Amino acid sequence: MKIISKIINVLDNIITFIIIILFICAITFAGYAIYDTYYIYNNAELGQEILKLKPNRENGFTISGLQQINPDICGWITINNTNIDYPIVIGKDNFEYLNKDYKKDFAATGSIFLDYRSDRDFNDNYSVIYGHNMNASKMFSDLKKFGNKSYFEKNQFGVLYTSLCVYDINILCYKKVNAFCETTYNIKTYKNDRNMELVSFFEKDAINKNDIEVSAEDKLITLSTCDTSGGNDRSILVAKLTKSELSGKIDSNQNTKEETKKENKSIIQKIDVKKFLKNIVIIFIIIIFIILLVKRKLKNTKKNSKK
Repeated sequence: MKIISKIINVLDNIITFIIIILFICAITFAGYAIYDTYYIYNNAELGQEILKLKPNRENGFTISGLQQINPDICGWITINNTNIDYPIVIGKDNFEYLNKDYKKDFAATGSIFLDYRSDRDFNDNYSVIYGHNMNASKMFSDLKKFGNKSYFEKNQFGVLYTSLCVYDINILCYKKVNAFCETTYNIKTYKNDRNMELVSFFEKDAINKNDIEVSAEDKLITLSTCDTSGGNDRSILVAKLTKSELSGKIDSNQNTKEETKKENKSIIQKIDVKKFLKNIVIIFIIIIFIILLVKRKLKNTKKNSKK
């Protein structure tokens, strides 16, 4: 019986030690998660380095200064009365900027990026721009606001700056589609000469839409992000581009032009730090609870062995 009692004491000490280690790990992980969450959302905020180069009257409405930071920067998009106010990059594929910022540094928030099969100067009739659906209205999170009819009706405009032109953005509709929707994401097929097919598709079953006249020659853009429901759902905001009078004020001699044509296999994945953290904490709690039950069982066994 003494041997059994000693074995139980050893096991009890081992379990106690494991519980202490788990608590330390849990506290360490929680601290890191808090720091990581802060880091992620802090990175989603643009710094003064790039904001001072944002296209405006003082900067001559040009993005040439931004391209000195990163030649992959091909534009700047602003949607009025939202937090969508970011540089646009274009990578060698649609994976490159999923986890990189506009300087090509690692960032879980990724960047706002143009589909790599598109013309970087938005010369195509149809282009798609992607962005993560973050919390706290970061990146393309504000797209979901356009699902509210009142908000949609009050917010119709934006501006797109490119190397060669400035475009006024006039919002056509807000819709939800599948991530594998050919009409929305098959840039190779729909980027030119098929505007009327696109408009017909986007307006059908749209959650909110405007009565805007679109011709075969007009330019359309789609802003795409993961839907809050998760899975393969995507929230998209479709808009018409109209050349702005500001275009004549761009110094074209300072700009550069490149073209990239490759195939797309990208699916934007939603980053949900809070959900991830919650799941890890639940797992820790379950493990500790099981260990405590085992410890209690050992104590009862120890008592019975003494009897």
